[in-house]
Amino acid sequence: MTEKSAAGNGEIFQLVDRDGKEAGTAPRGLCHGNPELIHAVVHLHLFDFYGKLFLQKRSENKKRYPGYWDTSVGGHVRSGEPVPFALTREVKEEIGIDVTGARFLYSYIYTDNFESEYVNTFVLAYSESLGEIRLDPVELAGGVFYGFKEIEALVKKGQVTPTFKREFDKLIEAGLIK
Repeated sequence: MTEKSAAGNGEIFQLVDRDGKEAGTAPRGLCHGNPELIHAVVHLHLFDFYGKLFLQKRSENKKRYPGYWDTSVGGHVRSGEPVPFALTREVKEEIGIDVTGARFLYSYIYTDNFESEYVNTFVLAYSESLGEIRLDPVELAGGVFYGFKEIEALVKKGQVTPTFKREFDKLIEAGLIK
């Protein structure tokens, strides 16, 4: 069950400092719209056997970037929730697979005029042993494994979220996608 704030602003997010250390909590409604509050999030990049990266298409019901392509899985860390637990929860909610073998890649701060996120990024090689990918129809409008050239074309057309654009550049730098 989602932890709710007394003020009715929705989920309570874990705030962190610039080093990713816990620094209090705040409701979703305060974090979104205030870039001064850095809240923790998790991202997963899911690669198939051929090195293609799974991208999710955001639901048209999303407030920000509806219908844009984004990281395989992304979500917020709740108050007091360990990052690995948040990753497991978000992956189960969005695509329904097991993430036991996921490995941590890096963390960074993403800031725009709406919010600041401390992004904890993980990677996982997909196999059928992890379970069948089942898309949450409320969260996602679709999902596809794409190769480098296909992702590059989506980026050039402006069809990816700014956060994923940053992740794509970081994956290239890390040599994980080419």
